[in-house]
Amino acid sequence: AEGARGEPVPGGERPAQEEVPEYHDPVDASTYSAALDAKVAELERLFSPLMQQATIPILNAKGVDRSVSVRPEVFPSPPLNFRSRCRFQVMWEDAPVTAESTGISPGESVEPGRRLSYRMWNKGKPTVPITEFPMALREIEELMPAVLREVEAHPELGDGLQAIHFLASRGIRGGMLVTMVYGRPIDEAWKTAAEGPRARLKAAMGDIRERVYRGGDDDDGFAALAGPRGDDEEFDATALNILGRSRGTQIVVGDACHVFERLTLRDGRRMSYRQAEGAFSNPNSFMAESTLDWLCDCAATTVREALAGTSEHSVEAAPPSLLELYSGNGNHTVALAKYFDRVAAVELSGVLCEAARENLARNGVENAKVLHSPSESVARGMLRRKKRHEEGRVGKAAMAAAATGAGDGSKRGDGSGMDFDINAYDVVLVDPPRAGLDPDTLDLVSRFDVVLYISCDPRKGLLENAVGPHAARVLDTGEFEGEFKGWSGLARTHDLLRFAVFDHFPYTRHIECGACFVRRR
Repeated sequence: AEGARGEPVPGGERPAQEEVPEYHDPVDASTYSAALDAKVAELERLFSPLMQQATIPILNAKGVDRSVSVRPEVFPSPPLNFRSRCRFQVMWEDAPVTAESTGISPGESVEPGRRLSYRMWNKGKPTVPITEFPMALREIEELMPAVLREVEAHPELGDGLQAIHFLASRGIRGGMLVTMVYGRPIDEAWKTAAEGPRARLKAAMGDIRERVYRGGDDDDGFAALAGPRGDDEEFDATALNILGRSRGTQIVVGDACHVFERLTLRDGRRMSYRQAEGAFSNPNSFMAESTLDWLCDCAATTVREALAGTSEHSVEAAPPSLLELYSGNGNHTVALAKYFDRVAAVELSGVLCEAARENLARNGVENAKVLHSPSESVARGMLRRKKRHEEGRVGKAAMAAAATGAGDGSKRGDGSGMDFDINAYDVVLVDPPRAGLDPDTLDLVSRFDVVLYISCDPRKGLLENAVGPHAARVLDTGEFEGEFKGWSGLARTHDLLRFAVFDHFPYTRHIECGACFVRRR
């Protein structure tokens, strides 16, 4: 989780600064817009030279004045109840146990005892107890105290407990997975102790969702996206489950250790994704929808218009093809496949590759293939193959390898049906880690006419990949005074045509960006 709010402050005043981690501001919805504006202003400062250098012919064709810089497309998050994935440390402390804290009748006797509280870590020290968490989805926020009460009432669940994680999906038929992490071995005794709490929490979850989503239409149209077991059975299996984890052990109490997330796109489509515990997924599903909307709009408009100016394409030509690196669980792949003739998706994590294949099948996508491989290895393999082609050293074996994905630098995945010739793809999409693209992958990406880049750290990853480390430092420190003549990144050959801001993490310093680069001609 990216932040928390501590004990309520009388009179509605803000919590003291030490009550929240240093990377997070106190949650005050009235300050949200101003905080987002400040983030956007900083990004405009950093990327201003790129936003003012566009020379793409299609801009002139549309009558766009090139003296006007590219403007950020800003996608705000809901100011409250936006996180579907939250992770907390927990701590025991001696405190009086009240009737309110245990949920028993006030007329019953209550004995003092140990209390459990949610915490976060900041500079190696725990925060004050987290008694409310308004950034979480309401179903998470309302379930949190009930989970603590169950743990306090069952010594087997509380012994050695170090952390509690929540993974949820929105909607009256959404899912909830509560993960309990232990510093001691857990076994069947733990599972037996958790069965009663799971049943009670599942019932409570039903009541919570009814309150939160009563009268809504969150599930209209999703029946067709269910898996082979059918809609009712499949979604009921994820209503609420508990997962226990200790070193080398994982025990599921319930029917699943995943949830199904449903995203509604601006073009009317509704996507269904399997999100597994422990695997990466966007914690802010509202921003996940906005990111997909922006990428799909880029694919439907900007990509087509940019490629129409090349010798290989015309406006009436067949859809282009897409190479996607760092594809994760297929979040982008599923939504974008509609706009491309074929998609090759590359991902390092085997767990995410399996999730991606399932998500493609769940949504009826048949023109995308997933390869289990480091993106850097695929990049190096494609660059070597291109060099051999240029030098005329491609024999029959290499041609056969190109048709199956063999020799791409990876022995992990099935590349059947994939073509790893650079010229086989028109557009590349990357969503790398915070550090950005390594030199080989950046070299490969720079050879495409259109580059779609999603960045979770625009200051470090995107900016350095766009202008090079030296220029990025100059821009970051505010020493830029005019015009660079020696870009060493994508900006050397490409113009920034679109720039988007996605506020995945309100009340923190973090921001995500999307950039569409088009080769300068």
